[in-house]
Amino acid sequence: MSKKVMKVVQLVSMVLLVVGGLNWGLVGIQGVDVLGNLLGSMVSSVLYILVGVAALAVIIGSLLMKKKK
Repeated sequence: MSKKVMKVVQLVSMVLLVVGGLNWGLVGIQGVDVLGNLLGSMVSSVLYILVGVAALAVIIGSLLMKKKK
């Protein structure tokens, strides 16, 4: 992949991880699923899948960066 594509993937992954992490924090603290309430269960389920894919992308990216060093 080109560096430009990788930067976009990293940015989108980080945004998804932050949004997902904050939402899960609120679920743990207050028992409130903000994304589920705002987007509905079907859309929030898709978003949670994307958060999982983003986590995998960050893990794989980190491993690839370690191999380059």
